[in-house]
Amino acid sequence: MSPQKTEASKALLVRYRNDGDDFHILWSARRALRLLDPASGLVGVAIEGPSEAELKNGAGVDAGLLVIDTAEYYGPSLQKLERIVYFQLKYSTTASTTPWPVSGLEATLKGFSKRFKKLRAKKRTFDVRFAFVTNRPISPTVIQAFQGKANDKPTRDTLAKLNKITGLTGAAFADFSACLDFHAEQEPRSQQESKLQAEAAQFIGQADSISVMQMKSLIQRQTTSDAAKRNTITLSQVADALGTLEEDLLPAPARFEKGVKLIPRAQEAAIARSIIGATQPLVIHAGGGIGKSVLAQRLSALMPPASEVVIFDGFASGGYRSARDRRHLHRRGLIHIANTLASRGLCNILIPTRGVGDDAYLQAFRNRLAQASLAVRRRSAKALVLIVLDAADNSVMAANERGEKAFAPDLLQEPPPDGCRLVALARSHRLDLLRLEPGVIRLQLDSFSRDESAAHLAQKFSSADGAAIDRFHKFTDANPRVQANALANSASLAALLPSLGSSIRKVEKLINDQLDAALAKLKSDQHGDKQSIEALCRCLAVLPPLIPLATLARAAGVRIEAE
Repeated sequence: MSPQKTEASKALLVRYRNDGDDFHILWSARRALRLLDPASGLVGVAIEGPSEAELKNGAGVDAGLLVIDTAEYYGPSLQKLERIVYFQLKYSTTASTTPWPVSGLEATLKGFSKRFKKLRAKKRTFDVRFAFVTNRPISPTVIQAFQGKANDKPTRDTLAKLNKITGLTGAAFADFSACLDFHAEQEPRSQQESKLQAEAAQFIGQADSISVMQMKSLIQRQTTSDAAKRNTITLSQVADALGTLEEDLLPAPARFEKGVKLIPRAQEAAIARSIIGATQPLVIHAGGGIGKSVLAQRLSALMPPASEVVIFDGFASGGYRSARDRRHLHRRGLIHIANTLASRGLCNILIPTRGVGDDAYLQAFRNRLAQASLAVRRRSAKALVLIVLDAADNSVMAANERGEKAFAPDLLQEPPPDGCRLVALARSHRLDLLRLEPGVIRLQLDSFSRDESAAHLAQKFSSADGAAIDRFHKFTDANPRVQANALANSASLAALLPSLGSSIRKVEKLINDQLDAALAKLKSDQHGDKQSIEALCRCLAVLPPLIPLATLARAAGVRIEAE
């Protein structure tokens, strides 16, 4: 062979080696994406060797290190593992159709079996598996030998070679075989990147070449010496590679008032039937304080068995107006609902990603609803996925204040996917904010009936007689919020009844009375510094929550100590 051909051959070998490295990166990037799937149980993916976490929790051994290209860790956390899978990857450009013989697998099997024996001797609470990943097929005699089907001489000869290579025979070899998987004939390197892009698109709502490059870069960094002592990829790193933060995956947590006793309503059964039978979105409306949020929290118990219910808190104890919250946005509200379903293993996670528009989020969200519906109907044919948008009108108000677009009206524009139900709750006089289509079902939630008022009163004062119930029901205007406030401020039934006054108390008047009383007390406590208090009140009325104390002090022109 001429020197020129020799040099050319060597250069080509370098390219073949690069093919293998690229396959390793792409395949591992696809596996790392599964960290986004709560149903997978995957909590860590280590690159170029086992995770440093193994040593920290006492699970690690030093045998077989050189044959571990990737390791996957499953369980509640890296500190509480339930399963480890060790992978070695082998890629061939020139012999992609040639089956692997025993001789070609020798180094891999020696390393795997050494680690198997060391781990087998340790007391551990997790399972261990070993996997060989390749684009080539595996020799049938090798597969048959590991399956215990040594019925002919070639397979018996192969089994003898495997016993010698692994140093295992009989039951020990059978146990090792049970822990070993062959992932043969994987897609070629040229297809791995398109698969990575398609799989990433399932999480981010649209195809994005930048996210693919970021995932490849993440894996590449983990192969360098800089990552030798921290080679484990976790959810936060994958989220970062896709352009978001882990905390932004569930950005709008509910802040429902704690300790509220959920009173069963007479209308519940009819409302539940309407929801179950609906094919269009449904809106439940009422005035302030009638119990819409309480009803929202009771709907879960009223759905068919095995159903899944997600309640989106559009009010968030007033935090919906905060500049830092912005839960009304598509990229926050829809993300939160979808990822709540994903956290229950019902659908793919949805990643908020740069450049994705509201329409793309809506489509991706509907895809998640369809996935979740299929998942719950595998449990029970009648099970439903119910999405409840509490205080949907408040979300629109917050969006309007900022010149932004709320997701709730867009979501209500068309029927939900089959097997899903969509319910929004709002005040009656604000329904126009939701831009409801003619087909949307509207149900009004009534004030408390006398029986419901009686049940509410009996929660604190079980000795109340009929006359007390009548007075309580009438002079609270049968309004659950007014009643709850009256009960909270009364230590006894004897104190409650006179506090109701001689005229019906509307919820708006109740709020005004509370504010007036609080303000009067504050002015009294501050020994006449009324000017500063009034300045603070004006700023609180104008500025959106949540307001930093330093900002409030500057706006009101008072010292921060005064607040």
